[in-house]
Amino acid sequence: MKLDKKKTYQPRKVRKRMLYDAPLHKKQKMMVAPLAPEAREKYGIRRFGIRTGDKVIVRKGKYRETVGKVIEVDLRRLVVYVDSVTRKRSDGRTVNVPIKPWNLAILELDLSDEKRKAILERKKGANLPVEIEEKTETENVTEPISEEIGDLA
Repeated sequence: MKLDKKKTYQPRKVRKRMLYDAPLHKKQKMMVAPLAPEAREKYGIRRFGIRTGDKVIVRKGKYRETVGKVIEVDLRRLVVYVDSVTRKRSDGRTVNVPIKPWNLAILELDLSDEKRKAILERKKGANLPVEIEEKTETENVTEPISEEIGDLA
């Protein structure tokens, strides 16, 4: 059943609307990558936003298992450029190859920014188990009021 008569639900049009034509504040949330297993143990989180200066490894494609540092993050195109992932053009120039962030894994985070450290600590704290205090039945029991009723009569 169609929820909104004015909106299409064709996969190609949904992909266009949600991925390619999305506003930049939503694209920023899409620019995340999973952490490599050794980085997960070190930082205590599963995924994190990619920024310039992070050390990453390519997980898929022609440049698989190439390790390098992120030199540029392009929000408009939803791609990341890594310094060691390059190719030669026909005119002899060397250019960086764009890679989607979900094809990368973060090996080491660049924590030179104080705000980024705070984000990491907040995300770490969200993963900790919360202890629930159990209330005993004696805490909720009230004093008997039968004596007060006798005084009123």
